[in-house]
Amino acid sequence: MTSSHRSRTEPSFGATRQPLFGSYHPDGAGVEGATPAVLDPELSLRGRLAVITGGAGLLGAAMASELGARGADICLMGDDPVELRRTLSELDPSVRSVMLRCDLSSESEVLSATDFIHRMGRPVDLLIHAAGLQAPASVATGAVESLDEHYLWNLRGPYLLSQQLLPVLTSAQGQVVFFVATETDPTSVAGGDVHHTISQAAVQAFAQELRTETARLGVRVLIVDAVAQTWSDLSTEPARPSGRTVVESLAYAVVDTLSSTEMDVTELRVQRPSGPLRRERR
Repeated sequence: MTSSHRSRTEPSFGATRQPLFGSYHPDGAGVEGATPAVLDPELSLRGRLAVITGGAGLLGAAMASELGARGADICLMGDDPVELRRTLSELDPSVRSVMLRCDLSSESEVLSATDFIHRMGRPVDLLIHAAGLQAPASVATGAVESLDEHYLWNLRGPYLLSQQLLPVLTSAQGQVVFFVATETDPTSVAGGDVHHTISQAAVQAFAQELRTETARLGVRVLIVDAVAQTWSDLSTEPARPSGRTVVESLAYAVVDTLSSTEMDVTELRVQRPSGPLRRERR
């Protein structure tokens, strides 16, 4: 990604890469101009605190917008303060929000961020892992430094953040969401994606273990698996029947799932419809 508006959701060193879940582009697809979600009292998250990583990215911004529309207070994390401010500026003025600059690949920055969250003196109801790194590589030619970057950004950062926030998640009997993309795009001309594949498998294993350990504490863990084609050509994505983009529709569906008190959904697998969208009259 070379755009000046790209989301810095990856370490600053290494080869060409792109955020796993897209970048925010004010001139293209994104949360700007999105149709606001209707606040359903039965699904309201008013007063709940949501910590969101990847806050400068397309998915993080969509999750912040949807959670904010349902009444949640937003703590937005990312390593590009300019883009974080842009995301926050798109939220409804009534949404209470704060931004934390944090490079997930840096242990010291993650610890500083979690220290700030603890000093807020309140439980964390939702921890949303929406940051991610993807840089195409093959086993034959991929640099081990790139594998290290994927490990730091996609696994160690979320692991440390979840570990440090576990006490306040437990006190809230909160929920943790991991966004992963376990399938790569078969139409990509960039070649293999071995480092991404390895790191995503590791994230899933971590999420499943976290679910097992915290189930008795009342903490729920949701894995959202979005196949690669879901994220392609977002800048040219046509309007959906709902008026939302693909990523906004995903955020809407995930927040609906989180808001439900009638069932514990542990995994969602999502992709674009394989055929033309059906328009229904209700």
